Amino acid sequence: MSNVTIDNITHIYGSGESSVTALEDISFAVNDSEFVSLLGPSGCGKSTLLYITAGFIQPTAGDVRVAGTPINGPGTDRGVVFQEYALFPWKTVLGNVKFGLDHATDKTDTESVARQHIKQVGLEGFEDKYPKELSGGMKQRVATARTLAYDPDILLMDEPFGSLDAQTREILQDELLKTAAKTQKTILFVTHSIDEAVYLSDRIVILSSHPGQKKEIIDVNIDRNQSRREILASDEFEKKSAMARDAVQEEIAAANQTPT
Repeated sequence: MSNVTIDNITHIYGSGESSVTALEDISFAVNDSEFVSLLGPSGCGKSTLLYITAGFIQPTAGDVRVAGTPINGPGTDRGVVFQEYALFPWKTVLGNVKFGLDHATDKTDTESVARQHIKQVGLEGFEDKYPKELSGGMKQRVATARTLAYDPDILLMDEPFGSLDAQTREILQDELLKTAAKTQKTILFVTHSIDEAVYLSDRIVILSSHPGQKKEIIDVNIDRNQSRREILASDEFEKKSAMARDAVQEEIAAANQTPT
C-alpha cells in the first residue's frame, strides 16, 4: 500500500513578526495508485506541501503518513521530480540515471536497470550524452527516468513540465499517463496549469490563496482510454476545467483585493 494521508498540516516560515504562514490546517488523502494534483494561486504553498510529503521539510503542526506510518524525512518509497531537472552536468544520461540506483537500492545490475528506464522515456541512443547536449524536454525525461529507476511507490512531481514548450509538454504528459497506468504508482503533482491538472488527474485539490488551505476537491472522471483530442473535447473535461478555473480565479481575486 502506498496511500498518503496529509493530516492537519500547518507550516510557518520564520518566527515572531517576520513569520509567514504558508499552509494552514490542510487535510486530505491520496489513495493507492491515485493521481492527485495540487492547484492554486502562486504562493499558496503547493510546493511546500509537496516538500513536506517528500520529507524535506518538517511541518510546524500535523503530520504526513504513508501507509499509516508517519514520515520523518526523505525515503526511497518517495521519488521527487523537480521542475529544474537537478541533473549532474558532469555525468552522462546513463550516469545520472544510475546515480539513484547506486545510492538507493541494492540492485547489482544498475546499468541494465538504468538503460531499461532510459529506453522507457524514449532516450535510447542518448546514454552517453551530457545534460548540456540535451533539450529541456530531454533533460526532464532523464530526471524522470532517474526517479523511476529506483522504483519508488510514490511520485512527487513539482511542476515538472512548467518550463517546457507546449508540444513537448503534451508529449511528456501523455508519457506520464502511460507510466502511471503501467506502474500503478501513487502520484502527487504540483501544477499552475488548470488544463494540465484536469487532463492528468483523478482528483484535484484546490488550495486557497495565502495562507494555503484546502478550498475544495474536484473529482475528475475521464476515460483515459480515449485520445487526447477526445478527452479535450469531452463534456467532463470542459465541466471540470470550468469548475477548477472558477475556484482558482476566485482565490486570485481574493488575494488581489486591496484592504479598505
